[in-house]
Amino acid sequence: MILKIIRNTLTYPIIIQFLQKILGANIYTKLPFGLNPILDIKYIFPNYKLENYFDVGSNIGQTENKIFNFLTKEKIYCFEPIKDTYLQLLKNIKGKNTESFNIAFGENNTFLDLKINNSNKTSPANSLSSNNQNIKENYTIEKIEVRSLDSFMSEKNIGKISFLKIDAEGYEDKILSGAHENLKNSNIDFIELEVGLNPFNNHHIEFEKVKKILESYDYYLFGLYEQVHDFMLKKQILRRCNAVFISNKIA
Repeated sequence: MILKIIRNTLTYPIIIQFLQKILGANIYTKLPFGLNPILDIKYIFPNYKLENYFDVGSNIGQTENKIFNFLTKEKIYCFEPIKDTYLQLLKNIKGKNTESFNIAFGENNTFLDLKINNSNKTSPANSLSSNNQNIKENYTIEKIEVRSLDSFMSEKNIGKISFLKIDAEGYEDKILSGAHENLKNSNIDFIELEVGLNPFNNHHIEFEKVKKILESYDYYLFGLYEQVHDFMLKKQILRRCNAVFISNKIA
């Protein structure tokens, strides 16, 4: 027993340090906080039951194929409004417990016209946001169905969302507005949004704006993920990141 304690407290760190010197890289027994929100949640809240995952703006399924290794039993809902992109999404996703919908989310239930870049119809930059209407030519108009998150949850009898990921290229505030009732009642535990981090980025919604909206519902910053420098400006200032907020009820 004594030898085991000595080995765990002394030998193990020495071995790690030795291997790090040889490899020239850090060795972690646990991933550092801020690399993967799902793993961070499971580590910090070991008794928390993550029941479902909403991916609003799934595009062609990049996120789903990344998280399938971490979500094995949880229900995954994918939402993609553009028809061609949605069909590609259905081909790409591999999860057995996944359901997909060819809709967008917004403030109300309606239909809206969306400009789609013909040179890249499945581009994740296609957006309903008025700040993102930079397509001047070579585009088509597609009428898409828009739902409020509140009405969708009511229709599907979904009482709670464990993790809501929103990647809507500047349309996030409209989606949050359509989730008013569920945000007010803390029916969403975690919310991840792609946000802009400098005043030169007019493509993504401002971090400060999202923070103010969610704090009014008693949601607070949990972590920052996928930080990207501004490749458009070619400067080493942060352009965007994925900000994850947590309901104060869960925190």
